[in-house]
This record gives sequence, structure tokens and C-alpha cells, in this order.
Amino acid sequence: MLNLPPGTDENALLSTAAERSIRVFGAVKDGLATQPVRLVRPGLPPAFLGHGDKDTLVPYQQSVRLHKALDAAGVPNRLVTMLGAGHGGFTYEENQRAWAAIREFLGKHVRGLKDPTPAK
Repeated sequence: MLNLPPGTDENALLSTAAERSIRVFGAVKDGLATQPVRLVRPGLPPAFLGHGDKDTLVPYQQSVRLHKALDAAGVPNRLVTMLGAGHGGFTYEENQRAWAAIREFLGKHVRGLKDPTPAK
């Protein structure tokens, strides 16, 4: 789903992928599908969020708001912040840190996953 800054013309930006998300998550109106924080409710599956705090495309505070909303709804989640990073293009070290956090998260939340460490 898209995570757009407030005031963005959501209808103009809906892509085929976003439209598919709308079909998956059900009928929505008023840009609901483009604001994931508005879809938070108890019972959602665990969510992993990774975000650069210097992202100029998608404001970092959007992920912070989503993380807090997920916490408030009791949805297991983790927000990993890439300090000084933008929208992707992470350094090798940042990618390694993110993948380690993802493996830890999956190991905790995916039933039956024996060893989430990478293959050698």
C-alpha cells in the first residue's frame, strides 16, 4: 500500500498495484487504502517496518505513527529506523542490520520457522 503525506492527491497516484491492494483489503473510500495507519485494527498479522529517518519521499513520521497505532491495537510489530538514511539506497551495514532484524522478527512471529538465519 502507499503511505502518502497528508494532502496528497491520492486518486491521481493510485497505481495498478494500489488498486490490487484495495481489492485485497476490501472496498475503501476517501483514500483509506493510501493511509495504512487508518486500516489498523486488532487481529492484524505481525508487521515489520523499516524506514530511513531522512526519507524525503515518504515522511519518517508516517512509520512512527503506524508503529504507535499497531502498538495501541495490540498488533505485534517492529520499527527499525535507519539513522541518516533516505528512501532506500541503504548502505551495506544498514542492509545487514535490517536483514538481521527481519530474521529475528520472522523467527519470533512465523510459526514453524526453525532457523531464519541466511544460507551460507
